[in-house]
Amino acid sequence: MFTHVAMADSCESKINNIQKQIDYAKKHNNTHRVTGLITAQKEITAHCNKSSLVAKQQQKMTQKKQKIIERQHQLAVAEQTSDTDNILKKRKKLSKAEEELSTYSKAP
Repeated sequence: MFTHVAMADSCESKINNIQKQIDYAKKHNNTHRVTGLITAQKEITAHCNKSSLVAKQQQKMTQKKQKIIERQHQLAVAEQTSDTDNILKKRKKLSKAEEELSTYSKAP
């Protein structure tokens, strides 16, 4: 899970990133882009908070867990066919999905 500091940094970094894009768009006289970015910046300022970031993280974790379940099912089906190459392929995909979940779980 995110720490409170990491969440604040995440919201702050989103705002700073958009500000850089606004500055670039202004520099190149792209008024439509500036308008859209200002709207996006206001939305982030209004809605980027601890609960929204936690909800997003939980949603991503759920998606990654769902992918593992899907890969496990695919492996089980492949094992019934006795196709060694296909089984190895499915094991590799399952391993990758598990690694993604593990990596994401350890992210600050």
